Amino acid sequence: TVLAARVADEDAVDPERESQRAERREVLARAIASLTEQEQLVLALIYQEGLIAKEVSEVLGLSQARISQVHSRAILRLRGKLSRLKKDLVS
Repeated sequence: TVLAARVADEDAVDPERESQRAERREVLARAIASLTEQEQLVLALIYQEGLIAKEVSEVLGLSQARISQVHSRAILRLRGKLSRLKKDLVS
């Protein structure tokens, strides 16, 4: 049926899209790898484990203010790194 064909088309894997996703994951992984171990750990606890700053501070034995600083610095560094990598890919 037409509906079945349309659903099958929507579920089909687009090789170009998958390639772009894989490339983005690789770029992000490289950017994260450029962070300090502490920055990586804070990001992992927040974004992978779903902890809030208070919980991260308890796990790492740091103040919530320090966790906030590390998180902010990590995000800024990631933005800068990803921006540079994007420029390199475009040019």
